Amino acid sequence: MTDVELLVFVWKCQIKQSGTITAVRADSLSYLKTRLNALRDFGRDTFQNDFRNFFRLVFDLTKEPGARNIDANDVIWFLNLLLTPHFRWMPRFIEFLGTKQQKFLNLDQWMGILEFWKKNPNSFDNYNPEDPWPVLIDEFVTWTRQKP
Repeated sequence: MTDVELLVFVWKCQIKQSGTITAVRADSLSYLKTRLNALRDFGRDTFQNDFRNFFRLVFDLTKEPGARNIDANDVIWFLNLLLTPHFRWMPRFIEFLGTKQQKFLNLDQWMGILEFWKKNPNSFDNYNPEDPWPVLIDEFVTWTRQKP
C-alpha cells in the first residue's frame, strides 16, 4: 500500500485481511475517481470521528494474522503517511521510536499515539502525566523535554 486513499478505501469496504480485494465495481471510471478523491480527503482529516476507526483498521491490516502487535518499522511508515503531515511533533516522535529497542507496538500504544496527538497537536500544554497514556507516550514526553 502506498497511499492514504487505498487504506481508506479498504476500510470503507470493510476488508478485514490484506490481499482479499478481488474486484471493484463502479459504473464508470469517473465515478470511481470521484469516490477515491472523497476518500483521500477523509484520510487526511485526522479529527473526523471515523478516523479513529480507520486508524484501528490500519493496525489490524498491518499485523500478521493471529499476532497482537505490529512491527515498529511498519508503525514508523504508517505514522509518516497518516499523521506526520498534521502534527508538529510527529517527526520527533518517529525519531524517539528510532532510539528505542522496541521491535513491536501493541494496539493500546498504536491508538494512544493518535489520541495523544489529537489532544496535543502542537504542544504538551494539555499533557498530564497522571492521565492513562501508554508508557511509550510518557517516555516520549520526558525524552522530548530533556532534549535541547
